[in-house]
Amino acid sequence: LIANSKKKQQEGEKIVVPPDHRKAVKFYRKAAKQGFALAQARLGDCYLEGVGVEDSKPNPKKAFKWYKRAVDGGNAEAMLS
Repeated sequence: LIANSKKKQQEGEKIVVPPDHRKAVKFYRKAAKQGFALAQARLGDCYLEGVGVEDSKPNPKKAFKWYKRAVDGGNAEAMLS
């Protein structure tokens, strides 16, 4: 499967992988807790949109918490969120 995928990539075909938002949030959270500002900002995005998070509902309070951590960690993009 991997060799086949590499061959398709070399031939210019795009490989489309459906997003798994819950899995993404799991990895964002793990990295965010370790202090990675970009992951903190992305986790804030997920909470703001309600994508891949508990209840699949927007949670602006949790989004703000993660955006603030991202800003404190030096992520300038999070200042705009």
